[in-house]
Amino acid sequence: MSEAFIAAHGVEVADIIMEQLPPEGWSNFARRSDLAEQALLFRSDLDAATREVKREIVGVRDDLRAEISNLRDDLRAEISGVREGLRGEIASSRDDVRAEISGVREGLRGEIASSRDELNAHISEVREELRGEVAGSRVEFRAEISGVRGELVGLRSELTGLRQEMNDGFRSQLKWMVGTMLTLFVGSTTLISTLLVSIK
Repeated sequence: MSEAFIAAHGVEVADIIMEQLPPEGWSNFARRSDLAEQALLFRSDLDAATREVKREIVGVRDDLRAEISNLRDDLRAEISGVREGLRGEIASSRDDVRAEISGVREGLRGEIASSRDELNAHISEVREELRGEVAGSRVEFRAEISGVRGELVGLRSELTGLRQEMNDGFRSQLKWMVGTMLTLFVGSTTLISTLLVSIK
């Protein structure tokens, strides 16, 4: 083969090609028929391995289903137990809370009743104080009203005196004016008579 490569391509190219070829004889190279047989063997082995894997998968699936079913049953049982326990705790807590609420309600009722009594007592005291203050104010108002009435009586007396004085003064002025007018009238009559006499 080397000589054929040298004759066809030269020494350098033949050396390069020979270096790339494997250092084996032709009997060690695989033929197409060998490759076909090997492919059949590989395919047979692969089919067998596939069937084995499928059987194992089926087995694992069945095992997993069984385990999942058992786990589901266990979880259901545990959940049922937890639910019952929680129901019991909730019922107990509800009773405790109701009892506490009842106690608080009773305590608040007592406090409210006590506060109501205290407020009623305080209101009564304030009412009595206000009644006393109102009574005292009523007495003071009555005394002041009596004093004002006395002052009004005095003012009425003064007004009556002033009215009398005004009437007396008016009468005196009226008399004086009437006298003055009569005097003037008499004097003018005498003057007229004198004038008439002197004219005649």
